[in-house]
This record gives sequence, C-alpha cells and structure tokens, in this order.
Amino acid sequence: GYLDRQAAAEGDQAVQTTLREHTWSLARALFDGGKTERALPLLEDLVHAHPERADFTRALARCQAALGLHAESRATRAALAPTLD
Repeated sequence: GYLDRQAAAEGDQAVQTTLREHTWSLARALFDGGKTERALPLLEDLVHAHPERADFTRALARCQAALGLHAESRATRAALAPTLD
C-alpha cells in the first residue's frame, strides 16, 4: 500500500539524482578534456532542468565562452546574477 508507493517514489528520486549527477560529471569531463562542443548540450539540459544550480549555470557560461558564444555566455551569466544575492 502506502509504504510501497513511498519506497517507489524515493527510488525514483534516487534514480533521477544519480542520472543528474552522472550527466554533470560527464559534462565536466568532456569540457576538461577539450570536447567542449560535446559538453554544451549536456550543460544546457542541466541548466534548463535545474536553474537553481549555480554550478551548472557557471559551467554553461564557461563552455559557451570557450566556444566563442560570447553573447550567450553573457546572457547565461546575467541569468545567474539574481541567484548570487
């Protein structure tokens, strides 16, 4: 009954957290390994799904800048500014 549903919900949350953090690790490894263009869509997805995560947003801005997407990088950093207050 209730406990089975609660355990399933907690399991689903654990899976989502694991997938998010695995994607984050992969994006950082790609970026650090010079595969910036492959890291970009992963970082964009992470920021879209978790705008509250400043670390994701900062990494996306750095990635955009590294790819010469300076206007996008500035916009991403501007979106981050309110979270720093």
